[in-house]
This record gives sequence, C-alpha cells and structure tokens, in this order.
Amino acid sequence: RLVDDMLRLARLGQHPGRSAEPVDLTAVVAGCAERARIADPERTWRVCVGNDLGTVGDEELLRRAVDNLLMNVLVHTPARTVGTITATTAGDRVAIEVSDDGPGVPPEALPHIFERFYRAGSQGTRGSGLGLAIAAEIAAAHGGTAEAARAFPRGLRIRLSLPGYASPRRIRTAAAASSTSA
Repeated sequence: RLVDDMLRLARLGQHPGRSAEPVDLTAVVAGCAERARIADPERTWRVCVGNDLGTVGDEELLRRAVDNLLMNVLVHTPARTVGTITATTAGDRVAIEVSDDGPGVPPEALPHIFERFYRAGSQGTRGSGLGLAIAAEIAAAHGGTAEAARAFPRGLRIRLSLPGYASPRRIRTAAAASSTSA
C-alpha cells in the first residue's frame, strides 16, 4: 500500500490534468460515505450531501481523495468517534468536508498535516502519513485546495474546495429537456 501511495503521488506530479470529464460529486461523495459505513458499521456517520454537485476532472482520483479523508477518521480516531461528511456548493465551488469529534491534532501540527509522511496526534503512529498528502495533491490537480482546522469543541475538520461544474446528471437532464422541446 505504501508503494502504491508513493506511485500515485509521483504520477499526480507528472500528469496533474489527466482527465477533464464532468464528475458527479454527489454520487462520488455518497458512495464514499456508504463504503465508510460498511467498513465500520459501529461508527456513527452524519452525511449531508447536496444534489447536483459536480466538477471536471478524474472521477477515480476524486473518489480516492474523499476515501482518504474518511479513512483518516477510521484509522486515527477511537471507535465511538462520530464522523461527519458534507458536500455543498460554496459560490462557484464545491466544498467537501470531513470532520470528527475525536481527539484532534495539536494546533502546531495543522500546518504540516498535508505533508508527505507527516503523522500527528496521539494515535499518529498508525498509517503511512500519505493519505492526506494524496488528498491534497488530488485537490490541487483539479484546481482545488485542501485545508485542515480544529473542529469544535474537539476533533479535526478537513475541507476540499473544488471548482464547481454542473453535474453530469444535471447536464443529461437539461439535454433531455431541450431535445423534447425541439
């Protein structure tokens, strides 16, 4: 897994704009949330995903970015920690946010959380330290950003902001409506 993660990061650096297809982020985020629920059925997940969220890019990479954020909660927080995932529009962007009410990370760790091999927090000895770095690289390859902040009253909140675009479902619906009116 470590070798696969390293290769993925290297490929992102070499081919940042690999695909420019419309991506239905509503479906991507909902699917990732469902996989997280299956992976840890005892954990409580709060999921709020907006309708018709989309961007342009590589669907598989974007799925990997969201999976990595959710895996961060699964691996680095105690079993009863509540995880929350939201996906909404924010102006002309789509915001995907994963947060938890776990122990969080020390404030001095936040500026380093997306660095390769960086591990923080009381349970920081698990994992390779590449999951959040990969998520940030994927966001950047799609013209987006990744930010981390303390969640209140406790925990961690990670937000990916991506350029918004009409979802493929909305494009198909609009195309169907215009062809029936012609």
